[in-house]
Amino acid sequence: MRGARLARPAGLAAVVLVALVTASCTVSGGTSGEAAPSPEDAVTQDTPQDDAGAQGSGEVPDSWTAHEVEGLAFALPDYMQSTADLIPGTVETLRASAAEGEVPAAAGVFVETGDVGPLELRADLIRQVRVDQLGAEPVGEPRVVDVAGAAGAVVLTWEWDYDYPGGPTVASRQVEVVIAVEGEQQYGMLVGGPEDVLTEEVVDDFLASLQVTAAGGQA
Repeated sequence: MRGARLARPAGLAAVVLVALVTASCTVSGGTSGEAAPSPEDAVTQDTPQDDAGAQGSGEVPDSWTAHEVEGLAFALPDYMQSTADLIPGTVETLRASAAEGEVPAAAGVFVETGDVGPLELRADLIRQVRVDQLGAEPVGEPRVVDVAGAAGAVVLTWEWDYDYPGGPTVASRQVEVVIAVEGEQQYGMLVGGPEDVLTEEVVDDFLASLQVTAAGGQA
């Protein structure tokens, strides 16, 4: 079920990525002196498995561009390119070009280090922050997906109607992947934009492209 409509004082790309930064800062606050739970304990049996849909294996679809950020490899459609205008807290920001007044698709990568907690806790904190930012609950339950090279990964999806300031109401979709790795460096990634751009097929292809490389997880 689609979330309630809401109005924000900034564009969709800024909203989703600022929310990402907030979530990253919240999750990264580990307690000094306490050992972080291992990634194997990150997902309990209460978290639904992804019985259908893409499983990350590093595949790159045609007409997509491969990217790698600090050991996390992924692919996005060619129209989404890296930008030097980084949102604070992200290590990489990618945006689609769009005419003035249009809502561009956007993506962000963040890296966490230290005692960040188990995957299930990280995903729940992301959910809480996003509900506050977007004013909508995620669609369905978190999904567990396989990402090559990772110890575990959880996907959360939001679908809601965004009242773009000075423009139309835009049916929007936002997908977040929280990734656990055997190492000190952990990953998260967000992709958001209009539903007619960020289609379910695009989401599946994006998830299938995810892979933690040999360098991943190293601080």
